[in-house]
Amino acid sequence: MKRSMDELNLRDAFRPMPDACRAALMDAARSVREEEKMKRFTFRTVLIVALVLILTTAAALASGKIFGWTDFFGSSYGTQVPKAAQEIMQHTEKQQSETLGGVIFTPHELYADKHIVMAAIEGRLPEGEKGIVCSEDYYDPIYANGENGRAVAERLGVDPATTWIDAARQLNLPLYAVEATLDVPTEYTESEMMFDAMYNEDGSITYFSVQPLNGKLESGNLDCEIYLFVTKINPENADEKPEERDRMALSIPLATPTETIAYDLKEDYVSYGMKLDSVYGELTPAGLYLYADFTAQDDMTVEQYYEKGQVLPMWFDEKGQYYDFGMNGTYILDTEDWPRMHTMGLISVDSIPDTLVLALEDDNLGGGEPAPRITLTK
Repeated sequence: MKRSMDELNLRDAFRPMPDACRAALMDAARSVREEEKMKRFTFRTVLIVALVLILTTAAALASGKIFGWTDFFGSSYGTQVPKAAQEIMQHTEKQQSETLGGVIFTPHELYADKHIVMAAIEGRLPEGEKGIVCSEDYYDPIYANGENGRAVAERLGVDPATTWIDAARQLNLPLYAVEATLDVPTEYTESEMMFDAMYNEDGSITYFSVQPLNGKLESGNLDCEIYLFVTKINPENADEKPEERDRMALSIPLATPTETIAYDLKEDYVSYGMKLDSVYGELTPAGLYLYADFTAQDDMTVEQYYEKGQVLPMWFDEKGQYYDFGMNGTYILDTEDWPRMHTMGLISVDSIPDTLVLALEDDNLGGGEPAPRITLTK
């Protein structure tokens, strides 16, 4: 048995809007999408942890800058994208742009390994074309995108509490509500796709998608698609909003592990009724994937383990400082062969640490008695 829990909603299923009927119709239309396979968070196969792709903190704006993954993770979470992953992303093979509904979409930062695929897709209007590009929640206030949204409001000259559609009305500009998200064959997916957007200073938008993978594809290329969706809204007549959908094919080379490590356990370790058996690591451009295996003690059932809370292996450096969660935003907790439990997480490092500290603890506690820790060495 595997378990998945959502720690936060990436997108609320229903947003308050001025016209309740319109809201219901719009949300229903989005949820149906009979011809496409948009995946949302559900209770499936992994444990979703604190890294949730919503933009809530300040982003440093530079003139004309097109935001990428280093901006997204750095400004929002203080998580560094490892240098090797940055190198791959910055040298993404030039992808062909596609125009849909008057918006030009261009993938510009891609990464994949057997556990994760990431895509940053820029959406912009043709040169000289006037309009506002936003994400699909165009009845949201602009400030809902945090400091990034406030910067957009300042550039547009409107109050940050203004909704996107009202800003378009005030400025008498057409509004383009867009979505550009990964769609990966289900035989390779591990959990639900996560996504969010950042607004570039030149008026374009960068859509970010992360799809955790199940490890079944270990080398070669991952063939997948970008789902594109555009609604062009006439600000003078919101009912006039033609929608267009399409797909863009991608083939992304999979990065492979560059080094492996089996950490030495010099002492027994038991926490929350689970005994640590082994710790193994694979270094990839995305960071260090850490696999920790445990065995339940005293005939504890898997149900009793889950009742203890959101208990996860947490990783620290030799000084006791938390390692940032990695870019995949997931923690696998596999109990299919209980009483054995297999876990996998990612930390953002450029090399394998000589020393790691592990603590199996309840990630929801935020205080209380500290869990016991064990020091692991190469």
